[in-house]
Amino acid sequence: MSARRPTMGLEPRYQHDCDACVFVAHYKGYDVWDPVHEESGSLVARTSSEGPDYQSGERVLLSYAGGEEWLSHDDLPGLRARVERILREPELIAAIRAAGGHPAPKARLSDLSDSLDL
Repeated sequence: MSARRPTMGLEPRYQHDCDACVFVAHYKGYDVWDPVHEESGSLVARTSSEGPDYQSGERVLLSYAGGEEWLSHDDLPGLRARVERILREPELIAAIRAAGGHPAPKARLSDLSDSLDL
């Protein structure tokens, strides 16, 4: 069995073929990109390096183990800082590693998130 990748990070996990987009964060299994070349206020959430495996728009629905979350372009300025705070929290990193690279059970993750004001 191969190790699963962490669901959050500060480096992209997947190839993205638009040189004008700016990587924001790897968040809950998605590479999140800001297409700064567009005036529409959209975002891109990529789930693999395959061409069609992404969502884009002013809001996208991220589906992951344990739930769903809407993400909008307005969320992007704080998203990278949020991921940085999570990754600096040693208990949360240990919980993610103990779960095989995925977040700990929902109750434990929410306890840690609450303590970080996320």
